[in-house]
Amino acid sequence: MKKMAFRCWVKSQMAKQKLHKKAEDLLSEECGGADSIVIAVIIIIIVIALAVIFREQIIAFVQSLFGKATEDAEAGGFM
Repeated sequence: MKKMAFRCWVKSQMAKQKLHKKAEDLLSEECGGADSIVIAVIIIIIVIALAVIFREQIIAFVQSLFGKATEDAEAGGFM
């Protein structure tokens, strides 16, 4: 009977250790996940700020690209 009780105790200790390790892994992964989200949000904010700051230059650049593409298409007989 003592042998069976000892086996149960050993198994419970092993399960406790596994659960503790999984909890540590989950908490460490969540921390890394949050860092990645914060970095992504900061990058998005920077890109939006740059787009707002250089709005006129971006619009002029895109219009010149489309204007050139239209001229090339007309010159090539595509339109």
